[in-house]
Order: sequence, then C-alpha cells, then structure tokens
Amino acid sequence: MSEERQRIIYSAEAGEASFTAGVKYEPVTAGGAQKLSFMPLWDPLFAGGWQLTADRRQVMDSSWEYTFEAQPLDNGFKMRLLVRNIQSVAVKVHYVAPFIIHVSDGTYLKLDNNINKISWLRTLGYQTVSAAGLVKTGERQARCRFSSMRDMADNPYPDHAPEAGFYVLDWQGSLEYGHRALIFSAITSEKAVTQGLLKSSGEQLITLRIASLFGGLILEPGQELASDWLAITFSSDIPKALSTLTAAWGKAMNARLAPEAAPAGWRPELRYRNRLNEEELNRNLQEISKIHADLPISLITLGDGYQAAVGDWLTPSSRYRDIPAAISAIKEAGLTPAIWLAPFVCQSDSKLMHKHQDWLLKEPSGAPKVAGNNNIWRGRFYALDASNPDFLAELTKWFTTLKEVGVSHFKLDFLYAAALPGRRYNKELTGIGALRSALLAIREAIGNEAYLACDEVPFGAAVGLADAIACSPKIERFWQSQLQELSTGSTSFPAAENAISATLNRLHLQRRLAHLSPCLALSAAAHGNKLTSKQLRTLYTTLAISGGELEFSENIEEISADIASLARLLPLHSFTPEVIGLGQDMVPEVFKVKNSDESVLAIAFFNWSEGPVTKSLNFTALDTTAPSGYHLYDPWENTYYGIWEKNDLKAYDISRHGCRLFIATRHEDMPQLVGVAPLIMSHLLPGIGAAYNAARQELSITLKGYIKRTLECFVAFPSWCRDKKALLSGGTLLDTQKRGSIMIYKINCAADEVVLSVTCSF
Repeated sequence: MSEERQRIIYSAEAGEASFTAGVKYEPVTAGGAQKLSFMPLWDPLFAGGWQLTADRRQVMDSSWEYTFEAQPLDNGFKMRLLVRNIQSVAVKVHYVAPFIIHVSDGTYLKLDNNINKISWLRTLGYQTVSAAGLVKTGERQARCRFSSMRDMADNPYPDHAPEAGFYVLDWQGSLEYGHRALIFSAITSEKAVTQGLLKSSGEQLITLRIASLFGGLILEPGQELASDWLAITFSSDIPKALSTLTAAWGKAMNARLAPEAAPAGWRPELRYRNRLNEEELNRNLQEISKIHADLPISLITLGDGYQAAVGDWLTPSSRYRDIPAAISAIKEAGLTPAIWLAPFVCQSDSKLMHKHQDWLLKEPSGAPKVAGNNNIWRGRFYALDASNPDFLAELTKWFTTLKEVGVSHFKLDFLYAAALPGRRYNKELTGIGALRSALLAIREAIGNEAYLACDEVPFGAAVGLADAIACSPKIERFWQSQLQELSTGSTSFPAAENAISATLNRLHLQRRLAHLSPCLALSAAAHGNKLTSKQLRTLYTTLAISGGELEFSENIEEISADIASLARLLPLHSFTPEVIGLGQDMVPEVFKVKNSDESVLAIAFFNWSEGPVTKSLNFTALDTTAPSGYHLYDPWENTYYGIWEKNDLKAYDISRHGCRLFIATRHEDMPQLVGVAPLIMSHLLPGIGAAYNAARQELSITLKGYIKRTLECFVAFPSWCRDKKALLSGGTLLDTQKRGSIMIYKINCAADEVVLSVTCSF
C-alpha cells in the first residue's frame, strides 16, 4: 500500500526547491506541541508547464498514511490530499496541504518562465467584507486592527499573525511575476477554507503552501481526512484563468445559476438601520406603489427591527403588531415580501440567549463565543452552535413558519459567526462544515424554489445553496472611511470606495458561483449624501455592469426627485461580466459585458487614482472577432461617437474617482439600434430587441415590460438609407430628432409591449 519513501528535488538554475504535501497537527492532550509532517509526493517535470508522473500516489511515515490525487488541467492541474491517522492517539488537525513549495535561501525557483521576483499578489478574501484584490510583496498585508470586528473582517483561522513577509490568500489567489502568474482556486468547498500562505523576503519567494484549514478538527486513530479539491494553473491572462477556475468551482459545487436576471428591491437598513416601524413601512409601500412604473422594483425586505431581539425571530418588536401582518401588507401592495435574519447570532438580552445557553458556540474556557460588537444591538452579540441538533430543530422551525406565512425570499446576514473557531456539539465538523450543514437545513426548510441570499458569509460555504452571495461591505454616504487609517488600511469598513472595489475585484464570481449581491444602491438625494456626482456615477456604473442583485435603501418620499436617476439602473442584465484590464491598481480598470452572440458590448473604464487620467480603448483587447467594428455610444452622456474600427485606438479623459461607460454595437450595413436612453446598460437588457428585415428594409425595435416609461431609441443608418418612415404600436412617438447619422426616437411606452418599426428606402 505504501511506496519507498523518497525525497524528490527539482533543481532550478540557481539552487533547488523541494515539493511536498503535508499535515499540521497536535495531540489532543492539553499542552501538546504542534507538529508538522511533510511527505514528498511531487514529481514535477517542466516542459512548457508542469506534469505529474502519476495521478494517484500513496506513501506512509510513522504517523500518517498519505494518498495524493491529481488530475491534469490546461497549463496546470487539480489535486487533493487524503491523510489517515495511523498513530495510537487522537490528534487535532490544523491543516492538510496538498501543495507546498520551499525555495532554498538565496535562490529562485525556475518554473514556467522563472518565478523569480513575485511583485504582486491577489486574493479573493475570506468573506463578504474581507479585503480583496491586489497586495504588493514587500509591504504589509492590510488586516483589521479592531478586535470587535477582526473575526468578521478576516479569516479567523490564521496560521501566522499578520506581519511583513507573510501573505494570506483565501479561496483564490494569484502570484504575479513579470507578465504571468501562478493562480490557484478552491474547486470544492464543503469542509474547509482553501488558503494560500506565502512567505517572501521582499519579492523573493521562500515558501508557498496551499492548504485546507480544519481549525483543530479532532481525528481519531484510524480515521481519514481529505482536503478539498484545489486547482493550480499558470497564465498570462489572469482574468480569464480566474474565470475558468471559478466556473469549475461552481460546477463542482452545483452552483444555483438561474438564467434570469437577479431581482431588484427595497431594503430599509441603510436609511433606517433597525428603526423602521409598521407605519413607516406602510408609507414607503404606498410611495413605491405610486412610482412602480418609473422604478420597477418588485421585492420589499422586512429588515432588522421587526423582531423583538436578534435571536427571537418569530416574536415581533413593539414597532409591529405581528410579523404576518407586515408580510401581508407587502403582498397587498402588489409586491413580493422578503425577510432579513441573522440566524447564527443572538444579542445579549434576547430570550434565546437566556433560555438556551447550551445552543451557544463556546470558547475553550466554556464562555460564550463573542461574534462581534454592534451598538444597534446594545453591544456584544454571540455566535450560535450550528452543529447543535436542538438549535437546528429551532432553525428549521423559524424558516418553515416564515415560509408558511408567505415569505419566498430570505436575506441571511452575519453568517460568518457559525464558522468561527470554538467548541461545537458535533466535534467532527469544521467551522465551514457546520455553517454549510446549517445552510443546507435552511434550504430544505424553505424549499428549492425559494430565493436565498447570503451576506457576510465565507464564500465557499454558500456555493450550491445560495441563489445570491453578497460580495462587498455595505455602501455608505461617503467615499472613504476614516476608520481605515486607524486600522492599517483595512478595506472592510462600510464606505463607497470599499463597496465598489470589492464588487469589481469579485466580479468574476458573477453567475459562476451565484448571483452576486453588491452594495446597496444610494440615491444622489439620499439623506446625508457626501458623494460627488462623479463618485455616484462610478457607483451606478459598478452596479449596472455587475448584473447582480440590486437593492435601494432610502425613504422613498425623500428621493422622489431622484427616481429617474435610480431607474437608469433597471432592469438588470443577465450576462456574466469579464475583466479585460487588471492594471496594477488595487481594483481592475476595464470590464466588458457581452450578450450571447457578442453583437452588443458594454465597456467600462475606471480611474482609481487621485487625479484625472487618460485611458485608451484598444479594440484588440476586447477579444472580439467583429470584422467591421462597432458603433460606440455613451449612455451617461447620450452621445454617439460613430463607428469604432478595428485599428482605432480611442483615448478618453476620466476624472478622479470617475469612470466612462460605452455601449458598443457590432456594425452591420443596415439600420441598427445603438442605444436606449436613459437605461445605462441600453439594449443589453431583457425585453429590448432589434431585428432587421432586408426584404422589407424594415428595422423593428421591441420594448417589452417598460410600462409608462419614456425611452429614447438611438438608431444609426447607413449612407444608402434615404427616406425613413416610423410607425409605433403600444405607445406614443413624442419626438424624432436627427443628430448626424443618428435618428433619436422619443417614445412613451403605454403598453406592456411597444414596437417601433422604421422603414427605409434607397
């Protein structure tokens, strides 16, 4: 069953590097020293990439039996490591690492075009509010300094304290050297956090370890433990490689990928915190009903404050008569009710806290595990033990009851608490395993047809169970948080810049792991808004290109004058965005969204610097085969720029914290729809279609689902088109305006489906 133990060394041009796999563990007995056990299971061959000499290998040492499994991928491989405890005592397992490289001091590693100097690292981040994006080697990685939110913001299972030279990359990461990168990703995420730990001296790689973190899980003699599957690849196209690996992750975990666009709705927490009452709810419902045709949202969330206390979810607070009545009011307004819960935490004065101390996650000392501090909830709140069967029964009761009174959309928050380190009822579950099993119980209680959105959740735990996963800290009315300077630059705090940057750094997850749920939308007229018009445009563009679940959070009466601006975001498109320009900023700079046949693109440029810049738009960077170029239209300025041909390089000025957005329509020698104002994503949206009948020389534009909205259709005509006759059904043609080679048809949509037909003649 075992092979002769051997040490496999790969010689680089300057020195040597060892390739191993291993496990970190300690005896269960108190005060036991932590130990490392490494086994040389690798036999890498370099020939334009890495190859494995065997796809399965078993070896043994005095403590462990190792089974290493690997499968080839393009320019890489996926792998996992199984370990069996062959000692006579139980041990606590901290991690199982299928992939470890150690480079001898003073040398470098020659792999795939020489991993010599690693200049930049990228990380997905542990959970929703964790820092994501670029880290420069040689600099300290930003970690949250405040103990009250450290477990919320950062991975609570660090193997090393944050310090210069150590870098933690959770779930996915890349090591960039020159114009290429080593990229890794979790492929399964059922039991543990996949984490890359890199040690460097400046830009010099010393150690890279990619492991599944088990957080001290007890493994009895004879028991076996397997890491999750992970993948490693090499590429000069980092965005494409990350997208490919993310798609493989979603496929392996049976990600819930609905073909339709994500829902849009109203959620009161940004404006009201937990102070919304039944009277205010009903007032907003009346206002939303009045403006529904202008702001087409359908989902209303009963947010924090409807419950008597966090943890007492079925007991109404003094602000509400009862919870079913509030849900009925939403239905009576013709809208869909959603409800917010934080099912794995409870506040200190809740009935649950006092009646069921045995349901709490515990510290090693036996004290309740603190999950965070929130002044709205009167201070500290505590984590619940998601592995406790009695608590799981109560959890099932909560969600079954809410489903029975008409809730079909569930918004879950503070989910990281279930995965925190602590003493659990079920000692065979990791934190991620406990959280995932509890989310599965919720899914079973609400049914497969219900919509489940997860916030502040370790990403891997929700894949395959959640319809939507939040991807950023909450939006705020200011660009940057003053708390960042006090917390070593951590980007986990609510702020517009943090919300936008986290969303864009995670945009490759969209429609591969779930619907993304970005920051809440913010109105220009919002109470206390301090964002400039350029910063708001950057926020709106981020929300528009993401295609993610979108929620407004304002008093509707206060923003009635700004409804038209918010309405530009809706409806949402249902395509997967692509990153096409990473740059060396904390946030990627250029994004593309394309429809199914690549006839229409949205291209977004962002400026993250503190001053104005000029960005160039390179046709070839779009990875498109359009032979005749594209019509270029700016939906923010309602401006048509003509035909952008293949060899053109267009340069545009972008203001500080600003962006530019273009809709590009593949050029054909016929009349074409090139833009629809005021909709930001224009004719990438559902319900908008254009078809040309060559025999009749007729362009038909369909606008479906835009009741009582006024839209402008920008139509480009080739030079051979002379007389143009427009006919409209389902609405009123308010105006026709010629602007160069463009005709603009202003339409009031009065029916559910409006068709504009334009006939041309030579």
